Amino acid sequence: METRLAKMTKYAIKVLSERDEFARMLALEKEETLHLAAASGASIFQSGYVTSFSVMLEKCCNALCAHDDNEQHSEQR
Repeated sequence: METRLAKMTKYAIKVLSERDEFARMLALEKEETLHLAAASGASIFQSGYVTSFSVMLEKCCNALCAHDDNEQHSEQR
């Protein structure tokens, strides 16, 4: 019985640790999303939908690719 209790305690501590790590990851993503939103000119004070880090990263990559394409077309002319 004590062995089972020790195992349960060990796993409960692991679950709590993982929960804390997940909360830190979400907080970091929220902070990075706000930085990207501010850098892109989006209002960070509006209530409502704030794009996720993944969506914002995709938009930045698309903008960089479009910028590179425009530079290549300009050089070819």
